[in-house]
Amino acid sequence: MQAKEVEVRKRIPPLHVVILILFTWAAFVWGYVTRVGSGTKYWVITGAWLPWQYLLLIAALLGKRGKVIDKTLLVAMMFALGIVAAKWYFFCGTSEVNFISNLAGSVSAALSIGVWPPAASQFVRDLIPSWMVVWDTAAAVRYYRGGGDPIWGPMVAPIVTWSLIFITLALQGMVLTWALLGPEFWEVERLPFPITIPSRFVVNGVYTKDPSLFGDLFFNARKYRIFWISAIVGFLINLPYVISQILPVPWGVFGPYGMIAIEMWVPNIVGIVQSVFPNAVWIVCRVGLVNILVFMLAPFEVATTVLVWIIGLGWIYPAIATWLGLIPAGAGPWWRGPIPLATLNPTSANLGLGLIVLFLLRRRIREFISSVRVGGEVNGIPARVLLALLLLGILVFLGIWSAAGLDPFTNFLVWLLFTLTSIGGAYYYAQLLWYGAHCSGYTLWRPVYSVSSAMGLLPAAPTPGHRNAAVFGWYVATMGTCVGPFESNSMYNPSILVSTYSLGAGTESDMRRLFYYVLIVLVFLAPFALSFDAWFNSHVGISNTSQGGMDMHSWNPASAAVNLGVRSITWSAPGIPLGHCAAWQLGWAIFILLCHFITARFPMLGYFLNPVGVATAGIATLWAGWINPIIGLIAKYLLVRIYGAKRAYDVIVEVVSGLAFGFGLLYLVLGAYVFFAMSIPTIAAFWR
Repeated sequence: MQAKEVEVRKRIPPLHVVILILFTWAAFVWGYVTRVGSGTKYWVITGAWLPWQYLLLIAALLGKRGKVIDKTLLVAMMFALGIVAAKWYFFCGTSEVNFISNLAGSVSAALSIGVWPPAASQFVRDLIPSWMVVWDTAAAVRYYRGGGDPIWGPMVAPIVTWSLIFITLALQGMVLTWALLGPEFWEVERLPFPITIPSRFVVNGVYTKDPSLFGDLFFNARKYRIFWISAIVGFLINLPYVISQILPVPWGVFGPYGMIAIEMWVPNIVGIVQSVFPNAVWIVCRVGLVNILVFMLAPFEVATTVLVWIIGLGWIYPAIATWLGLIPAGAGPWWRGPIPLATLNPTSANLGLGLIVLFLLRRRIREFISSVRVGGEVNGIPARVLLALLLLGILVFLGIWSAAGLDPFTNFLVWLLFTLTSIGGAYYYAQLLWYGAHCSGYTLWRPVYSVSSAMGLLPAAPTPGHRNAAVFGWYVATMGTCVGPFESNSMYNPSILVSTYSLGAGTESDMRRLFYYVLIVLVFLAPFALSFDAWFNSHVGISNTSQGGMDMHSWNPASAAVNLGVRSITWSAPGIPLGHCAAWQLGWAIFILLCHFITARFPMLGYFLNPVGVATAGIATLWAGWINPIIGLIAKYLLVRIYGAKRAYDVIVEVVSGLAFGFGLLYLVLGAYVFFAMSIPTIAAFWR
């Protein structure tokens, strides 16, 4: 205990701070340049392309020579790489949404809104302040089309504003994670955190408890034979896909990382299922070896509930409703019938999970308040410091949007729902897949709009010149789309931060230092990245990069500010009256909360009403699918029968870790190809 206390109190070396800041900045520039010039490979290589596998190999080789990299610093460096690489970086080190995507969905739209033609910009020009967006036409055109040095004058204030928005999100997310969510999920709930299982396994295999065995995973293949056999399998599965991205060859039984669309195996799968269950949905899915193994890691109750609700609500219910004449044949059950399935969306599902987490946290919140009163600590960090950072983050964040023109009540309600859904998303990520907690902004605005319009704060009908409505639309669209800063695809969100907490706790890192290290990365990244983005695009033009499609066209958040209450209420509008949609969303959230209490009182019902399994219906049906839990259940049952529960779980963990390790190895090669063959030539061609 005394040795552990000494470790917790280890001071932060100034050199570590300098290393982290410079490493973070370098990783961002490297990842940014790679992605924005990648063209058709925009979702193949999404940022920095150094998988953590190589980082740990370097650490193992250096450690064998007596030069051990501080483990906590290494975990923080993995986080710095991950936020500019992919949200599932901790799994296999490869592509997905990241901080570069977050910029496109918010800051880039703010810096380029001035290029909108008068027919559109007239609806918002005097409503969104110039310290939040760039209305100066010359500066916006320079950013949008390129041509030379930035016109900094009109850009400075928006860059400062959005930097503060990101920093305040970092303060909120970090405190929620280190003070409440992380300890509760890891220590009390003992959730599996599938997203960090591979990186935890490898870090622990390198930083062994016995110093003489340092790097053992890389130098003792016999001991880790299951891992290395699985790694070879993962490498071979992904090899054809990687080759097909470099050479024009139609190779590969699987898609990337062992995934394949079920319709590739059964082309007429939708027609087959709907011939038996008319109007059935949630049929198409991604069959993935990793997804199957994640269901094997999850409790039986999660997999059975997912299966019951996808088939029961997605197949059987629409068929019965169609036979009864409640849904016209071929019309689909999304907005028709007794249950409009489109309302079972990320907002409603993750709001329900967030409410469950609030209930679970009731004791820990009391303990935290007590620690604040007596001057106690959480994870070695003074509770009063944590509370001060949290309040600072919340108040400054709310203050920015109030100053922009949003009324205090609506401002608080949006913040509250975003925060609760983010907490629910973190709970989901900690138990199952990392796909189901995002894109909440597309539907989160609906209950807020219903309440605020009923109170007379937002217009019930389009009202030109309504500043509150325009700022509200801009807020929910920039902050909460699939790439928004305030939802679970954001690198500043508790979903990602809680995963980072699990990596630190699962590798016995110094959690006090890791808190400050991760916070340093987030705080110093934002202003640097936003300034670099403005400088870079002024020379190249964002319309000439791969980012242009996300912020200027199909994902353009500016259109929401125009359409919500200013010109027409059409942005992401539901197919039923807005109030009815909001009621269904809140009702589904409450039902998921009730599932928690029901299964706590009657555990056997957990096989049908597990809250995470219920939440999966409607938000992750493509990735969770119906076939993955079926295969996962059968395989897990057989392994448990053969080896017993404990040994079966350990084997699955080692197999998952090895597969993920192998999946990511060639990402370095693919990244180098995209960087040198596509990104650099593209940028050089447009640079002015």
